[in-house]
Formats: sequence, C-alpha cells, structure tokens
Amino acid sequence: MDGEQQIIRSSSQEDQPDYADSLEPGYRFCPTDSELIVHCLKKKIETGNHPKCRLHEVNLYDHHPQELSELYLSHENKWYFLTSRDRKYPKGDLPNRKTKNFGSWKASQRYTTVYNKAREAVGSKRSLAYYDDKGKKTSWLMHEYITNDPNLPIGSDGNKLSDCVLCEVYKKEPGMILTDDNKRSRQIQNRRNQEQDQLDDEPPTRRRRVLAGNLPNGPEHFPNSTRDVEISTPVSWDIVVVVGGDDGVRWAMVVTDASDGWW
Repeated sequence: MDGEQQIIRSSSQEDQPDYADSLEPGYRFCPTDSELIVHCLKKKIETGNHPKCRLHEVNLYDHHPQELSELYLSHENKWYFLTSRDRKYPKGDLPNRKTKNFGSWKASQRYTTVYNKAREAVGSKRSLAYYDDKGKKTSWLMHEYITNDPNLPIGSDGNKLSDCVLCEVYKKEPGMILTDDNKRSRQIQNRRNQEQDQLDDEPPTRRRRVLAGNLPNGPEHFPNSTRDVEISTPVSWDIVVVVGGDDGVRWAMVVTDASDGWW
C-alpha cells in the first residue's frame, strides 16, 4: 500500500452513494472467511482493486481502533480494513503489532487454515485483542486474514512484512449478540453446523446384541444354570440386571427392549 492513506470521515461518506443503501431488506454484507480472502483480499493483491463495499485501505497500526470506528463506515458494527504489516525485527517474520499510541494488538489464537467450498486451503485466519498503553485488555477484537505465503522476501521492500492483509475489527459490547441481528443469525447458524457435524460423525443407529462383559463364553453368551444360552435375537436394551455366582448357581437376567417389551 502506498504511504499515507487519506482518511474520509463518516459524515462525508454518508453523502456518497453506498451499495449497502440499495440492498433489499434482509440482504446484508455477511461474507464467509473464504470469501473475504478470495474475493476481497486476493483480488486486491492481484489486480489492485477490491469490491465496492465498505472495505477501507488504511494503515491499521497508525490508529486506535476507536478512532477508526469514528472515521469509517461499518457493516453492522464490523469494520473491514486492508492494511500492510511491518516486521518486528529487520530479519524476522513476526509482524510489529504496536500502534502509534503505544497500544498493541496481541494474538489470542493461532492461525487456523481457511478452506473454500472445494476444501482447498486459500489462506489463514487469526484472532487478536487490543491492549491499551497500560497493557490492559480492551473490548476491541480483530480477525486477521492472510493469503498463503503472504510474507515478502527479507530486504525486498524495506522493513515491510506483507503488502496487504485483511482485518475485521469489532467491539465486544455487553448484550451485543442479543441485539445484533447479524451476530445472532451467525450464532444460530454456527450451532446448527455443529449439530450437523455431530450427527455426521455418529455411527448409524442399529440394533445390537447385549454385551455381557467378561462372562465365561464371550460377550454374546449368558450362562443359564450349568449351560450357556446364546441370545440369537439382537435387542436394544435399557437395563440389564444379572445375579449369579459360582458354577451351579442360576443366573437371572432382565432386559428392557424398546420394541419387543420385557425379556
């Protein structure tokens, strides 16, 4: 990105046409992680342009997040920025995350791989939290999106680490999930996805033989008096009560079956 970016205040931006104002009710800018990387970040890197949405080009580390929120329009209290990153050390690959007001962004999670619908890795995502100049954690949070192999060769462009990464900045407010329709819908969708994943991981339901633990002739045999009787009909059971002792003592069994009643 080129040096200093011109900052346009929200008051002046409100006078400019904005695609979000023309959307039909119920439609929102709510991209997935892979869409942010493929259609916004990579497009900017490869063509120099990005979609005409509230995606702002600015050096994120020159400002406090509160300042950025006052200067730029958001998508339902989420701000999207394209920014470069500098190296923390001249010959290292760690980014310098300190801001000019002596605060800093600190990673709260490791990078996680982002996949597209074809299950191809398109980049990575990392969560960060903002700490003020006294080292106190604030309610400002960020998701940083990078492409695969985003770092520039050492010494190729001064102290710059990356030409461009995409950052989603938002503030965690009390009750925000309850009042923000977009976040609530995402929460519901994430819960549905988790439930579906659990169902997909479970084995198919089937009727199984009752297991008798370490009884003499294997897990599918129950001793009756001095001889063994095999349960030949598979059953689904709720309770098994076994009373027994040494050889010659009669064994008793009670099995509850969902379809066939008491055994």
